[in-house]
Amino acid sequence: MDESFPRHACAPDASPDDVPYNALKAGCERAVEEGFPERALIVNPGIIVDPGENVGRLPWWLETIARDGRVLAPGFPDRAMQLIDARDIANFMLDRLAEGGTGRYLTTGVRENTSMGELLGACVDATGAETELVWADEQFL
Repeated sequence: MDESFPRHACAPDASPDDVPYNALKAGCERAVEEGFPERALIVNPGIIVDPGENVGRLPWWLETIARDGRVLAPGFPDRAMQLIDARDIANFMLDRLAEGGTGRYLTTGVRENTSMGELLGACVDATGAETELVWADEQFL
C-alpha cells in the first residue's frame, strides 16, 4: 500500500452520522485538500506509540495481562507489526512543513520492527504477571 491507493469513498462534507470513522477520515482529508488546494499536508500514520499513548490500546493489554491467567491473543506470535513513535511522525511533519511540502504521506515504522508476540511478551514482562497468552487465528476470532 502506498500514497496512490484509493481512499474510502466519502464526501468532504459528510457528517459522523453518514459514514464510519475510517471513511469520515477520508472525507475530512478531501475537505482539507479542497479548502487548501496545493497547500495541504496529509499524513496517514500506522500504529502510533509513544510514552503518552492515550488511545487505550497499550493500557488495555497491560491491564488485561496484569490480571494473571489466560489471555486471548489475536493472530499468531510472529505476526509482524510496524509501530511508529508519535515523535517520529511529528519530526517528519515539521521537516515537510519547513520544506514547504504538501501531499499525502503514509507514515509507519520500519517493516517488521516488532511482532505481536514481542509486544505482548513485553507486556507480560512489564507486569510480572503469571499470564498465558492463548493465540487464536483470525478465522476463529
